[in-house]
Amino acid sequence: MNSLFDELLQEIFLKLPSSSSSSISLVSKRWLHLYRSSKLTLSLRFNNPHHHFFSFISLLNQHSSLSSLSLILLSSSTTPTTSLLLSAISSCSSSSKLVSLNFLPAPVPLSSIVTLSNSCTRLTSLSITLSTPIFLNWVLCFPCLKQLSIVFSYDDHHDDACCSEEGIQQIELKTCRTVVDGILLEIAQHCSSLESLLVHDGGSRQALLHFFSSCTSNYLHKLDFRLPMDLQNNHFFVMAINFRGLSCLRLQSCCLVTGEGLKALGMALSNGLEELALINCHVVEREKGLLATLGQHFRQLRKLDLSHNEMLFDKDFISMLVSCIHLIDLKSDAIELFVKNCSSLKRLEVEGCKLSDAAQIWASDKFIEIV
Repeated sequence: MNSLFDELLQEIFLKLPSSSSSSISLVSKRWLHLYRSSKLTLSLRFNNPHHHFFSFISLLNQHSSLSSLSLILLSSSTTPTTSLLLSAISSCSSSSKLVSLNFLPAPVPLSSIVTLSNSCTRLTSLSITLSTPIFLNWVLCFPCLKQLSIVFSYDDHHDDACCSEEGIQQIELKTCRTVVDGILLEIAQHCSSLESLLVHDGGSRQALLHFFSSCTSNYLHKLDFRLPMDLQNNHFFVMAINFRGLSCLRLQSCCLVTGEGLKALGMALSNGLEELALINCHVVEREKGLLATLGQHFRQLRKLDLSHNEMLFDKDFISMLVSCIHLIDLKSDAIELFVKNCSSLKRLEVEGCKLSDAAQIWASDKFIEIV
């Protein structure tokens, strides 16, 4: 009976405004306990975490149903204090139920993030402060994370050595123009194991040029860029010198690139590039004969994507495919007779209205999958 009464009280508490908490605490210790154990959200502000640390642990353990916690430090805090506070959060009774954590403004050390991920396995939203340089491989420790907010703390005394030891292999930077330049500078210096880099809608010409000139990785084989106004020919000239091991190059909406830059890169990557994408790149439509020249350089191409180039020259397209005898995957908006001559083609992605009846018959006879 008492248990049922407690559950009813907790349901009532959940519907009360937060301003009622002081009144509830005056009724009895039991009511206060029930109120805290039913509360789903908690927001705390600390002036001096050292003085309130043990009270903080006790308070967290009383809030056993927390799903959202916001902790804001009003004064600067040292790394040991930050670690202690995060350890307390990790060990509290509600840690496995937390789905949202806001921890600002003190920088969070990497070791504490890993500890947090082991206990707060259901986190979908995380807001934290990090010291530069910024590397985000730890994000993989939070399998349910959907929303991540990071405040950068620029500390002149941070230790760069910890970054050089990280073997980051893949980095994706999407729509983050305000910070991407700084990240590119750090990547060029510290990511000696980098294999793949994607940059979409961010980056300056200077930062990109510095990265291409200074990247220390000997393993980089894939570049994926969607940079309408930032990527130019001089970037390709530097890439032709420093990135001869590329096997995959994807460009989307790179409006300022001309055939001169692509040809220079083609000569450097001759017989090495296996995947090429020139999506919505005006140079393909502007310069006659470019595709034929690229085809002569990229004879080992296995995957080619020329989609969203509406004015593609058919003759150039066919001439390129004649040279690319190893092609097995093709995406394009303009496709016709090449199907009959591509003996290795296994998969074709094209709008049905742009594929003639004859081409469909040839594809069927050769068991080519049409998507």
